[in-house]
Amino acid sequence: MRLNLTSEMLPELAHLTVGILALYHPIGSLLQAYTGKAIVPLVPSPFPS
Repeated sequence: MRLNLTSEMLPELAHLTVGILALYHPIGSLLQAYTGKAIVPLVPSPFPS
């Protein structure tokens, strides 16, 4: 049975969004470490280091 478009697309879009956000912070951190400038705005990590 085929599901409607909304129930098929929402999980896929959520998965892509989470994946993009998961890569955003590490790439920004590496750019800042190598260039010394905050090219990508980052928020503080919620985990203490």
